[in-house]
Amino acid sequence: MATTTFTDNSTVIVASWLNDVDALVYDIFNGPDTFALHAKGDVLASNGSTIQLVNVGSNNQVLTADSSEDAGVKWAAAASGDIVEDTTPQLGGFLDTNGKFISMSQGAAVASEDGDTNIWAGDDGNTIHITGTDTITDFGTPKRAGCHMWLIFDAAAVVQDSATITVAGNTNYQAAANDLALVYALTTSTFLFMPFPNSGSSPVAASGGLADAGGNIVGVENHVTTSGNFTVTNGKNLVTGGPFTIASTHVATVGTDETWTVV
Repeated sequence: MATTTFTDNSTVIVASWLNDVDALVYDIFNGPDTFALHAKGDVLASNGSTIQLVNVGSNNQVLTADSSEDAGVKWAAAASGDIVEDTTPQLGGFLDTNGKFISMSQGAAVASEDGDTNIWAGDDGNTIHITGTDTITDFGTPKRAGCHMWLIFDAAAVVQDSATITVAGNTNYQAAANDLALVYALTTSTFLFMPFPNSGSSPVAASGGLADAGGNIVGVENHVTTSGNFTVTNGKNLVTGGPFTIASTHVATVGTDETWTVV
């Protein structure tokens, strides 16, 4: 029969049972009082050669491995699961929301400015209102490529198509109150701008036309031939700069209450 000695010289008797399961029996009746288990949660741990008593920790603490401790473990606060404190949270796979909804928040409004209209400055939401009517030529500096922001225009600001901002349709966009737009950061200094006009018309049609180097609208561009079928919107008229060709097999549909004029 083998024996193992504790640090306080009390004895553990090791017996081999028929099923080869070793049983450790601690002599709590004869051992010193200082080694007795006094509180709920007290545990015994080995330091590699002897058995150590590890007194229970405080409420909500967890038993944590720590090689600097004599017993190799300690009671400590649980690791934080709050992503507010983790500035680089990572996923090992697809995010399962477990039937819950992830909602974006609305940040403080940002005023349009001639030049840098930094929509990322507030860093407090993915949707913001744009106030003012100044021409927007830059959207500031996002934290990284791939960031996106939803904009709601409160007034008639202009977003200028340029090497910095690529506007859908490659032309300046004249916003109106309550227009919605998505800004996507291609890099930390270049952006895609996709407007969703409140009127329901297409972004290109609502963009306001071709701008000169100073940002003034000098006209409205259209292609010289079709690449598919099209229908004039019900209750609206269409004006197209000619000459204009409807390609073979393509169909242009004009309702009885609409007019299409090629000039």
